[in-house]
Amino acid sequence: MSWLYVLDGEVSVGEHSLGKGDGVSSAQAPLPSIQAEGDSSLVLFLVDMTAPYSLAGTISGT
Repeated sequence: MSWLYVLDGEVSVGEHSLGKGDGVSSAQAPLPSIQAEGDSSLVLFLVDMTAPYSLAGTISGT
């Protein structure tokens, strides 16, 4: 699965417009074409949903 996060700027993802702080994933369907609507900074995370994980530690949210 991939998860796209918009750090800055604005992009079109298919028919949807995303701005700073927005994100979209490919959990339900592959991501459509992405078009920057100007200078934009994006991060794409590739997530292995079958990887082992832990909720222990200092940054676990608990």
